[in-house]
Amino acid sequence: MTIQENSSTKRKRNAWIGVIAVVILLGAGVGAWYIFSPRTETTKVMVQSDDYTCPMHQQIHSDKPGDCPICGMKLVKRITLSGGASSDSGGMGLAISNVSAIKANVSTVRVETRMLANTLRLPGTIEIAEPNERIISARVRGRIEKLYVKETGSYIRAGMALYELYSPELSNDAAQYLIIKNNHVHANANHNDGISHTELETAARSKLKLYHLTDTQIDKLTESGNTPQTFTMYAPASGTILKKSVLEGAWVDEGTALFQIAELSTVWASIDVPQSELSFVHIGQEVSVTSFVYPEQKFMGRVIFISPVLGETTRTARIRVALANPAGKLKIQMAVEGNIMQQSKQSLAIPASSVVHNGDENIVWVKRSDGMFYPQKVLLGYKDADDYYAVISGVEEGDEIAVGGTFLIDSERQLKMNASSMPGMDMKNNPEQQQKPSDNMNGMKMK
Repeated sequence: MTIQENSSTKRKRNAWIGVIAVVILLGAGVGAWYIFSPRTETTKVMVQSDDYTCPMHQQIHSDKPGDCPICGMKLVKRITLSGGASSDSGGMGLAISNVSAIKANVSTVRVETRMLANTLRLPGTIEIAEPNERIISARVRGRIEKLYVKETGSYIRAGMALYELYSPELSNDAAQYLIIKNNHVHANANHNDGISHTELETAARSKLKLYHLTDTQIDKLTESGNTPQTFTMYAPASGTILKKSVLEGAWVDEGTALFQIAELSTVWASIDVPQSELSFVHIGQEVSVTSFVYPEQKFMGRVIFISPVLGETTRTARIRVALANPAGKLKIQMAVEGNIMQQSKQSLAIPASSVVHNGDENIVWVKRSDGMFYPQKVLLGYKDADDYYAVISGVEEGDEIAVGGTFLIDSERQLKMNASSMPGMDMKNNPEQQQKPSDNMNGMKMK
């Protein structure tokens, strides 16, 4: 009886051991399958719809509009990302819903080839056109009895009375002319050797004209038959008085500078051109000149001179552009900008509003076939007057890129990248996000 009970107990124990072993093996198999079986991880991105943040300090958040407590900038509403799951297909993508795109003023355009004209924008200064500048000087010794023009900056016209001059020398020559004119003295020994009376009269009259007496003054002198005590001197040319060097009562000698004048209806814009851009400039080339004083007006002119000598420190060549200035808007020494248009040519182009300038890099957001936006670094050329950049590399014709709101898109990307590196974020299940992004930003995925 005892032997049979022991045998039965032993069989039961062995049966239980077998059951336990089977359970253990099954558990191990299920665990191995769970660990090693392939599966696709997805992450669903949700952002609170009413979330305002500072574009410069993205750690600042608010549920209503306001100002950044750090820099004072206006808080902007963050873009609400689409709530759909994005598979781990490689590349850092940013999905934007249609509603969010409208709120952020995000639209897209196709990269295209268009005619671009490079414009050199160079600093310059308005100067006096040298051919229009002159000095009015005294033609004979005398005393300034009266000034008719007493202020610097006054505009004078040719033939306008400038001053009254008392001059014994001029009075003496005027008296000699009257004597010859009235035949009171025919000729002396020095003037009687084959010189006619008419020639003497002509010579005496020409001498008075050299003193800047006008024909009208000389004719009145003949009619009156008397020599005046003072003589009125008239302006030989029109212009603005830039400098007045004489006062009433002053004695002046022959050649003394009295007034410096310039006709400012035509001026020069002196513009400094870097030596690297000189190949684009030539004599006769049309140039538009603008000033912040008249931001909506362009003054058109042409290049009349290119300096043969470069600045020793600036390595620039100065050019002169002749400009019409009938209304006198362009003042001497006014700072201006010269816009030199280069020849138009076909170039791959993108709008300036599509570019995010990130340090030394220029980034555009390209919309791919999966409907997501991906950052793409581009190498840009010049920007034309219509705010289009010539593209050297980075995108191709036909690519769809974001315009408007690109700064907010880039801010959202930066925010997500910063959030992924914060403590407490679960990064263990996504090894790709632990890797450093490549230089061209391809192969990164935003979760």
